[in-house]
Amino acid sequence: MTLKKFMNQYMDFLNASLPHCRAMLIGMDEEEEVLYDWLQASWEMLVESKMFYGTKNYLPIYGQGADLGINNSSRVSSPTVAPTHKVVCSGQQPVYDVLSRNKIDVNNFEFEEFVSLDDDWYSLENTLTHVLISQHDNEYVVSFDEIDFELREYKTKGSVTNNTTSSSFY
Repeated sequence: MTLKKFMNQYMDFLNASLPHCRAMLIGMDEEEEVLYDWLQASWEMLVESKMFYGTKNYLPIYGQGADLGINNSSRVSSPTVAPTHKVVCSGQQPVYDVLSRNKIDVNNFEFEEFVSLDDDWYSLENTLTHVLISQHDNEYVVSFDEIDFELREYKTKGSVTNNTTSSSFY
């Protein structure tokens, strides 16, 4: 299975699950925080486990991560570990960024989370069709359909090797 197909399956899972999750959280004092905890937990259990089960490999946090008060970590499981791999974007040609309204070359931009569009801004309120990506602390929102994904291994903390896996990740 390609990483793009797997990421699409995860986005489909979120689109099917988010309405039910939101309905269950209505009336909570910290509804949004618990939603982000759930998103991080599902990222770790479904995506990270599928990619790395039985290894000591980990991905960066999903979106805002969890806020469980565990060792200042944004992870749900294994709160003290550092990411060993990350998901980056690739594309053959520049794609439209909703936020800047410009075409950008998305190669090597880091995947942050799936998002929906509300006019010219992003949220988690509607069907997830776009991807929030980043580079050097700048955020961009592009259509899922216009990009591909690669898995890259960190060589040392803060740097990434050129070892990529775009056609198959397992």
